[in-house]
Amino acid sequence: MQVDVAGDLLLVHSWHGREHRLLAANLGMGIDATPGTLGVPPRLLGRRWHVTASSDERRFGGTGGQVRIDDHLISMPPHTVAWLVATDWPLPLRPLRALARRFVGRSG
Repeated sequence: MQVDVAGDLLLVHSWHGREHRLLAANLGMGIDATPGTLGVPPRLLGRRWHVTASSDERRFGGTGGQVRIDDHLISMPPHTVAWLVATDWPLPLRPLRALARRFVGRSG
C-alpha cells in the first residue's frame, strides 16, 4: 500500500497482482487539473481507472459530479471520496499496450 498527498488530494493505492485499487479523497475545492500540475505520482498513471463509487453520486446524496483520474486529467467535485479500480494487462500483452498508447494515444 502506498499513500500520497497532492495538494488537497489524498491518494491511497493498494494492489494484489494485476488488480489495483485507489481511494481518492478530495479534501478541498473542486479539482480539474493535469496530474503533473497536482503532483500525482507517475506510478498511478498509465492505467485505466474505473470509478466504482463516489460520495458525490446522487444515490449517496451528492450532486452527481464526475470523477476522472487518467493520464491527462484529474477531475473531482469538492469534498469527495471515490473508490477506483484498474487491472494491469497480462505480461505478454504489455508491449501491445505500449504501442497502443504511443500510436492511438489511449491509456489502459
